[in-house]
Amino acid sequence: MLKTGRKHQFMITLHRFIKVLSILGAIPWLTSLVDKLPASHDIKEVENFSKACYHRRRAKGSFRKDIFHYLLGEDTESGTRLNEPELIIESRTAIVGGSDTTSITLGYVK
Repeated sequence: MLKTGRKHQFMITLHRFIKVLSILGAIPWLTSLVDKLPASHDIKEVENFSKACYHRRRAKGSFRKDIFHYLLGEDTESGTRLNEPELIIESRTAIVGGSDTTSITLGYVK
């Protein structure tokens, strides 16, 4: 974005995805119609990206104590672990939570 002055296509898709999520959060019964919504392609694209990031991170492993170090670990109080669908949702949350704020911050840093 800094070089071209245009947003990356993924950021455009992500913003549309966030708008849909905000609507679905306010009107939960619409989730049954999500495949009929105009932004259903955006939802699937973000879901597929999140899934790919999760699988890549899990396969790669890490020696750093990043967010997935903790998410992949066992809960010491209950002894349970998150299952794969829960970890994919956490991937999406981390991507959405970090993408906008990081890109905005980096956009203003010179």
